[in-house]
Amino acid sequence: MNNPFVYLICGSTGSGKTTYSKELVQKHKAIYFSIDEYMKALFWMDAPNPPAFEWVIDKVTRCETLIWQQTQQAFNSGFSVVLDLGFSETTQRNKFYNQLKSAAISYALHFLDIPSEVRWQRVSKRNNALTETSIFVSKETFDWMENYFQAPTDEELKNNSGIRVS
Repeated sequence: MNNPFVYLICGSTGSGKTTYSKELVQKHKAIYFSIDEYMKALFWMDAPNPPAFEWVIDKVTRCETLIWQQTQQAFNSGFSVVLDLGFSETTQRNKFYNQLKSAAISYALHFLDIPSEVRWQRVSKRNNALTETSIFVSKETFDWMENYFQAPTDEELKNNSGIRVS
């Protein structure tokens, strides 16, 4: 078994995080954690309509806590991990960087930097063919995420063994 490693997959809505993550899982025989899968399985059926930001963030934070615990267990057992958590905010990424560094876990940030028009086309297509784990994303939500998402800077990528995928 190779040295275990954690891949943090970052990108805005429709950037291809899940597809990219699953390719890494296959390539590195890694364990996959997806915030969308956790949210859909545990909370989405109880979401207010429309989902309130505070409600969503509370549930995402709960999922992230559990995913972090499972990441540590997998890593300590010698497995690499792919975290498909979006990593939309700098503060969220910093929290994970600090946890990984404190636990002496090797990691890298992979930023999927895809143009907005391409991402909206992907989301529209996905909306018409939802799966068990995918979540419908309205144009209003997509546009909101465009303003919410904080892309990593070149310095952040450099400091976290990051790569930009376009």
